[in-house]
Amino acid sequence: MPPRLNKNSWFLLSAVGISSVGDWLNILALMTVFSREYGAASVAFLMAMRAVPGVLLGPWVANHIDRFDKIRTLMLLSVAQAALALMLGLLFDRWALLGVAAALSTLNLFSVPLIKALLPSVSGDASLNRVNSYFASIQSGSYVVVPLASGVLISLFGPSACFNIDAATFVVFGCLVGAVRLSDAVETAKASSGAAGGVSIFRALVNTPDLKRTLFAFAAAGFSLGTIYSVEISFFSKYLNVDPRGYGTFVALAGAGVLLGSIVCGRITVQSRLERVFGVGLALFGLMTVLFSLNRSLVLAIGMIMLSGFGEGLFSVSGTTLVQLQSRADRLAGNFTLLGVLSKTFSLLAMLVAAVFMDQLQPAGLLLLAGLAALGTASAFAIAKTARSAAFPFPSAQS
Repeated sequence: MPPRLNKNSWFLLSAVGISSVGDWLNILALMTVFSREYGAASVAFLMAMRAVPGVLLGPWVANHIDRFDKIRTLMLLSVAQAALALMLGLLFDRWALLGVAAALSTLNLFSVPLIKALLPSVSGDASLNRVNSYFASIQSGSYVVVPLASGVLISLFGPSACFNIDAATFVVFGCLVGAVRLSDAVETAKASSGAAGGVSIFRALVNTPDLKRTLFAFAAAGFSLGTIYSVEISFFSKYLNVDPRGYGTFVALAGAGVLLGSIVCGRITVQSRLERVFGVGLALFGLMTVLFSLNRSLVLAIGMIMLSGFGEGLFSVSGTTLVQLQSRADRLAGNFTLLGVLSKTFSLLAMLVAAVFMDQLQPAGLLLLAGLAALGTASAFAIAKTARSAAFPFPSAQS
């Protein structure tokens, strides 16, 4: 029988779902504005600007984030994020939009790791991977529904409506997180204490070879995702004759695949199997991206997008669980911040490549590069895992 979620898990689950709705509305509205007003390369530049704060500030945040009280910090962040989202709806200058988008991304640098670090504390006796699957499924639900609705909202009310709804979701998020109560003093201490500064983040946080391998493979997938986010909307427009306002429909198809992959991954409970699922999911994601880049049929594209999303669901849920299982309890937020830093670094590299070489490689060539990168990362992860298993055939105790 599936484990039941406690009240605190439901509060956090609902908060993440509400937040995902706003996040998707925000980014799809921004991508539509930049694609229609400033051209394909500007979308890649927008995504790059959103990644820059994580690369620059991430190492400091990773070293200090475990010192913060997670729940109070998330509540304060939600107020600031709501204010920034409202500002986006009032701005028309391209550079001002880029600046506020980068500021929102800076706050997400704190909020995403804190949420993921709270999951083990609020899940009670439930299987951690199943809880991660529930959370990913809720996020994927918004991944399906919101992009479908975004085209209608943008067409009828303009991008400003999306930014205003995003601001409202931040307020609701803060209220729901504020209702979470950790179960005992030990968990409360975990939520507000962490690593001491003055040490290398790799020494303080990445305390096992298994964790290092997982973090780098998970983060390297950011190169492929960053490329896709930057050029896919242009690919649909150039090769499949899809209006940018309709792009959300195809994002929803990918979301349906992610949802299914998340549900399937939630049934896995053995760590060694999670590692295999992670590699298989990343390889499937890469293969479908390669085939998609070579395809010019809208019908075939639908199936490839869903299979790509399925692979993303497998590797994102299994990767999150692996990081949680392989990390020390008082380093969780720091490790997820470090993962964010590495992911954003790879993503930023991909977005800069997309912005600089858009004319030479075209969207199809850049998507082909993204797929090959994911396949290469999956192969490297499998080789490293095999070598590690051969050197250390018996499991070691966690630090």
